[in-house]
Amino acid sequence: MSPLSAARAALRVYAAGAAVVLAQLLRRCFGGFAEPVFPPQPDRVAIVTGGTDGIGYATARQLARLGMHVIIAGNNDSKAQDVVQRLKEETSNDKVEFLYCDLASLTSIRQFVQKFKKKKIPLHVLVNNAAVMMVPQRKTRDGFEEHFGLNYLGHFVLTNLLLDSLKAAGRPGRTARVVTVSSATHYVGELRLRDLHGRCVPA
Repeated sequence: MSPLSAARAALRVYAAGAAVVLAQLLRRCFGGFAEPVFPPQPDRVAIVTGGTDGIGYATARQLARLGMHVIIAGNNDSKAQDVVQRLKEETSNDKVEFLYCDLASLTSIRQFVQKFKKKKIPLHVLVNNAAVMMVPQRKTRDGFEEHFGLNYLGHFVLTNLLLDSLKAAGRPGRTARVVTVSSATHYVGELRLRDLHGRCVPA
């Protein structure tokens, strides 16, 4: 991507972000953000990708507060143990753990799934949250452009490898769930189907 195209993309992203923030503030002012009340969820298991920061951390904390067994899937080993300990203390739930998973590596994703399945526990909720945004032009370990490879392909593979566990855990009236977190930047994104890896500079 040329510098000019990158600058235009950045401006569109920030404009969309400002619009979303403004809309959320207006909704909050008019009482549109009443926090939903969920019943306790003991004996249920959730995986949250990117659960050491931001939305992923807040999601993991809420699920742990509901009594779920929460597995944080991430690639930040150095931060993970502190996060797990903090979540346990904040939620009084000892069923919080970390398993390494680098979504920029298909090998790492498969290894994560193997480790999870060795635990012989069900899976009721998969939250696909981890992502990168506006990183420099670079590739995943498998040669894919990083936004496409990590945000989309990584979660696609992870979800497909865990589908059997999700199907086995669900039942009528209490089905399993896959939740994929998205971004308002899709409003301004440009998808070039003939150049998904962003190798060509647009005219």
